[in-house]
Amino acid sequence: MQSLTTANDVEGLAQITIVENGPVAELEEVTLEFGDTLPIKYLFTSEANKSSALNLGLQHAPDGLIILLDDDIRIDADLVSAYRAAMLETRSGAFFGGPFAVDYEVVPDANLLPYMTGSTKGWTLANEDQWITRGTRFLGCNWAAYRSDLLAIDGFDPNHGPGSPTGATGQESDAQRRLAARGLRGRYVWRAKAWSRVTKEQITPDWILSRRRRAGMELGQIISAKHPRWARHIILVVALALLRLRFLRHNRCSPALKSYHQNWWAAYKEGAQSVMQS
Repeated sequence: MQSLTTANDVEGLAQITIVENGPVAELEEVTLEFGDTLPIKYLFTSEANKSSALNLGLQHAPDGLIILLDDDIRIDADLVSAYRAAMLETRSGAFFGGPFAVDYEVVPDANLLPYMTGSTKGWTLANEDQWITRGTRFLGCNWAAYRSDLLAIDGFDPNHGPGSPTGATGQESDAQRRLAARGLRGRYVWRAKAWSRVTKEQITPDWILSRRRRAGMELGQIISAKHPRWARHIILVVALALLRLRFLRHNRCSPALKSYHQNWWAAYKEGAQSVMQS
């Protein structure tokens, strides 16, 4: 929140919507501290589901471009102005996303970095704006889309993301897949940079395995939605083989982590199978 107060062009924001979900954590009192400098609208839902919270925010947001940011990030001073420039250049048929780095509470073990998600080790494409490939997805802590486009796909799926009944990850990637299916293209905005806070718990071997299993659940949901039951196991085997090849092409695995490497892929497969068999 503090970084928003010093961002360029923040005065041009029509509304900053903050949705607190689950047990009350006195977030409303915190937002009141910035009420004189930022156009904040506070909302609350007792449902501990991030997608449902995002949908509530959509209902109360004004029309136009919505910048979607997590509550544990800080933004670059140019983030708002960069998204505004991209919006003016591409007024329709697109959604947007920017790079982000991480603020570690504790520096992670370098051997674990290949197994960590983009949300816990950072993500970037290039130092210039560009259209992304169809298979690329922006990370959920820093992207933007037009409200009308998000409403056209019925918002975010409560079966994905924190608090979902399935336990699967990926409410933002799921929304971006559906936007792409409607013909929208993703536009990378390199000056729209943010930093995500990563706690020491999020870089432990057990947490990484748990996160990988939930990512597998997302894969299982995708396969189940697209293929008949009889073909799902075959599709999963092929998908895992291709993902392993891509992983090995981009990473070097230490022999000391051979057992962990196997457990990491086993967690991914187990997560996918748990959804496909339900």
